[in-house]
Amino acid sequence: MMEKMKYYILLLGLCLLGCNNQPSKQKKESDNWNCEVDTSMCIASGALSKLDIEISKRSIYYWKTTFNLSDWDNEFLITHDIERIYLRLFDVAYKFDYDGEQKSVPIATTKFRCKIPDNVEIVPVAYITQEAIRNNPEFHEVLYKRIKAMATKHGFKNFKEIQLDCDWTKSTRDKFFGLCQNMRNLLRADSILLSATIRLHQLRDSVPPVDRGVLMLYNTGSIYDSETENSILSYEDVEPYLKSKIQYNLLLSLAYPTYSWSIATRNDKFLCILHQTDFSNDKLYQYVWNNTFKVKEYHILENHEMFEDDLIRKESPSFDEISKVKKLVTERITSSMEGSVIYHLDHNGLSRFTPNEIDKILE
Repeated sequence: MMEKMKYYILLLGLCLLGCNNQPSKQKKESDNWNCEVDTSMCIASGALSKLDIEISKRSIYYWKTTFNLSDWDNEFLITHDIERIYLRLFDVAYKFDYDGEQKSVPIATTKFRCKIPDNVEIVPVAYITQEAIRNNPEFHEVLYKRIKAMATKHGFKNFKEIQLDCDWTKSTRDKFFGLCQNMRNLLRADSILLSATIRLHQLRDSVPPVDRGVLMLYNTGSIYDSETENSILSYEDVEPYLKSKIQYNLLLSLAYPTYSWSIATRNDKFLCILHQTDFSNDKLYQYVWNNTFKVKEYHILENHEMFEDDLIRKESPSFDEISKVKKLVTERITSSMEGSVIYHLDHNGLSRFTPNEIDKILE
């Protein structure tokens, strides 16, 4: 088991940061937010003299709309000493709620089909769209309430951290940072940490007001560019963001991809993302170059119409590419590093790597 360390944040610092906060205005909560809430539920609170940030935990994301661990999944967690799962609970989007009012509401809530494994820490994750942040960013109270309700209902109520995932830009930065600060103030009362995902394009911007971050080293290329060879991970796509050293004042974990997908194009224009990566049916597909296949006749694939001469490019990150990027990032980012996270727990993607390669990614 990997060695555990602790970073301590003194209560005095927390108090100084929070002393200027004003009570938030009470608002009517949408039924969308309340659907998972048990009003009898509560989580014991009480500020501690310090918040513990446990580092060096082997971690993995679970990013599916149904939580249902297979025997293979459980064996993988045990074999590789995975101690933390970043579990997506729902997305927050700007939609019409049950009352017909447009606001930021939860969608695509994860369904639970199995119990949470023993001895694994769960970090609830909420993915937040830019539209939700831009139009209706003050939902921290109902967000926290819903996460607590789901955690209690599904057996991980003693969580120590919540993560917010948002691809914020300069136009939405201030509103997202405001959400983070409000959320962090709520969590401190229960001695819970707040983390956020960090994209490469955000590294040279301001640091969000959170306790730690996870740098996403995947989806690094454009799926819309026909010249892209691998949009999941490419050293050539990462390197321009790290031409010089970056001092990033936040404890970081580094998330690496192990998943695969296929990109379909028509006349050099993006068509769709496909989960299928097996195109061995030579009646339907012809290999042309560089993991790219040409459609030979019309058919339906994953609810998409595929026409003759459409192109499908298989994409997957190699261990060598991950290793190159890992070396680059650790050399160029001068920040406290917490370790690595795998994205995500999926048999098809992970089975392409040897057990030794998985362990090296997690180092």
